[in-house]
Amino acid sequence: MELTFQEAVETDSTILHHCYAYYVFHNLENKTLDDIQREKIIKIISELNEYEIIHLLNFLFPSFMGNTSDFFERYEAVLMRRPNYIGSPEEDVEFNAFFNQYRTTLEQKGLIVGVPQVKNGTMNFDDKKYSITPFGEIVANAIYDDDFFGKNENVDDE
Repeated sequence: MELTFQEAVETDSTILHHCYAYYVFHNLENKTLDDIQREKIIKIISELNEYEIIHLLNFLFPSFMGNTSDFFERYEAVLMRRPNYIGSPEEDVEFNAFFNQYRTTLEQKGLIVGVPQVKNGTMNFDDKKYSITPFGEIVANAIYDDDFFGKNENVDDE
């Protein structure tokens, strides 16, 4: 765990710095997590980049038609896939490739799960509907600070 804290100190990302600090300050003494879970969470945080973290945290917010959170509004440019068509600007094609890679990484780490959609009677593996896994929810809640990322108006405060 010492190596991941060293990585946290050396990162240039404000988002990653904040996630590490929030996790350490609020969750290392969390009695509901055992030592193995704590180490697994800190390892996962160290393996994600700031865009993957933003995508993961977005899964905490249910999205309803016309109902957006401060978080989504703040990070909309990262969370919205750009139109893909023949002749799309290279920047949009590259952005969408990274967008897909962020989701693939989160899925490979067991933080989200993608379910292929059925279209015209066949499974479409390129078009998946994603949802957060129970472990993904634990990780996301461990690093989510609404003062830093923005409040979520869609979820009741407990």
